Amino acid sequence: MRISACLVSFALAALAGQAHAAEQSAERPCTIAGMNLAADPDFVNAVTPPGETAGSFVARSCKTVSQSDRQVDGGALRLILSDFFSDTESQIKMNVQMVEILRVEPSGPRSLGRIVLPPDPIDNATRFAPQVAKKDGAILVRLSPRHGAIYSLSDKSLAGLSAFGWREQLQVDPELRAAGQNLSIDIEKMEGRIALLRDSSDKPASALEPTDIGVAKLKFVGGNLDVVSSEIVRRKPGDDTIVDDAKTFEDERRADAPQLPAGIEPCAIGAWSNDKDPKGLNVRAEPNAKAKILGIVPPPRVMPKKYDAFGPEPVKAEFKVIGYRDGWFLIDEIKAPGVPYDAPYPASLPKPFKGRGWVAGNKVGAAPAFTGLPFGRLYKAPHVEARHEMRTGGTDNPFARVLSCSGAWGQVEAEGGKRGWVRGLCSNQATTCS
Repeated sequence: MRISACLVSFALAALAGQAHAAEQSAERPCTIAGMNLAADPDFVNAVTPPGETAGSFVARSCKTVSQSDRQVDGGALRLILSDFFSDTESQIKMNVQMVEILRVEPSGPRSLGRIVLPPDPIDNATRFAPQVAKKDGAILVRLSPRHGAIYSLSDKSLAGLSAFGWREQLQVDPELRAAGQNLSIDIEKMEGRIALLRDSSDKPASALEPTDIGVAKLKFVGGNLDVVSSEIVRRKPGDDTIVDDAKTFEDERRADAPQLPAGIEPCAIGAWSNDKDPKGLNVRAEPNAKAKILGIVPPPRVMPKKYDAFGPEPVKAEFKVIGYRDGWFLIDEIKAPGVPYDAPYPASLPKPFKGRGWVAGNKVGAAPAFTGLPFGRLYKAPHVEARHEMRTGGTDNPFARVLSCSGAWGQVEAEGGKRGWVRGLCSNQATTCS
């Protein structure tokens, strides 16, 4: 049986006494026997890389990481956390875990079920932060703050319940519920939180705008979580560490960015020209097709054979994108094809414009850069707390087009015309960007 739950930090309550210490020193060994992991979507999604066949990655062993006892309703529950491994020697750890829940009885601990605990949906890190609380006569267990389920325990078994099924009850603009991640559920406070974001995967948006949080006061009645009241609060520092870290990341990149006139969205990404016109891509003084042409971004160039690392494909001119407005990119530091890789650029070829100017947005491409977020995700909005879907191709493949940008985020078109936002775009054509 599967289990999911929301992360909220808490202090684990340990039972005192030598008997408990003895139990803790001899932790119950885990087993995956009898678990149909190939049918568990949490497990399959966690261990299958983008573009790979689901079910081709299996767990072959597990190893206990920790166990903790919680007093509730006059008795004790034991939660055992274990890691999954893809080899029988337990050397190759998988990014997914297992939790076994047991009742501690005089005759010994009795298992109520084993649950797959996938990584955190925001940063893909494994987190185990359990809560146990008695509500409306039921014992509830939460394993992690953003996991999609909580568990209701009976004397003999446990049942998974939706941790965020109450989202639709929030009294907010329905479009604001569409793109935000589930942020947390706290079964001790009976409070749930979601990020409020609009889906901008098909249109420009700003990563610099502050975001709001939908906060729900909950009750557990009839086996479900319902909203008693809700409010919208402006996000503040300390609300979510992951979001705070993301803001720091953005601020660091904007610190060195040039000051731009009002109406231009600041950007900090690398890109290249997709324009195959042998005359090059026009760089204009303003973001419109009738503005004065200042110079060009040189056309792609097939490199001499001695630069075989590039292969037969033409190498493209690269530049920094520092701004965006109305389908146009403001670029700077244009580099002729091959120059960033110490390849001489023949004097007979068109020279790059030395300065800042605007290029048409339908002529720009880029590759994903590693910025601490999981590769392969296309976000619904330029924020780490936005929902996402996965690319269907290789996670480090170049994007067909860059559609807009904001801060360190780029709105891109990937395989099959799928669109979304990624944090970090670069122009490196020789290696994976970092």
